[in-house]
This record gives sequence, structure tokens and C-alpha cells, in this order.
Amino acid sequence: MKVEAMSDKVEKEYKQLIEKRDILEKDKLTINKNIEELDKKKTITLKKCFLQVNDNFGKIFSSLLPGCDAKVM
Repeated sequence: MKVEAMSDKVEKEYKQLIEKRDILEKDKLTINKNIEELDKKKTITLKKCFLQVNDNFGKIFSSLLPGCDAKVM
């Protein structure tokens, strides 16, 4: 009887661990997907900021030195 009870307990714990593992794997995929999306958004935002800074820098430079232009590289 003890062996059967222990076996049932271990089997139940095993199933619970498998369920937890599956949940963790799904969560990992979701987190990785979110990281990829955030990286794409970061890249787009940085490019927009760079272009805006470059444009503003050029305007300020040309207003200080008429006839000249400058770009941030």
C-alpha cells in the first residue's frame, strides 16, 4: 500500500512539474517575442530621433553660418 501511495504521489508531482514546465516554455516564447518587438520599436525610434537631430542641427548650423550646411554623422 505504501509503495502505491508513494507512486501515486510521485506521479502527481511529476504531472504538476510537466504542467509548470509547459507554462514556463509558453511564457518564455511570449517574453522573447516581446523583446523582439521592443527591439524593432527601439531601432525605429532611434532612427527617427537621429534624423530629427540631424535636421535640426543642419538648420541651426545654416542659420549661424549662412550658405553652409552640416550633418551629424
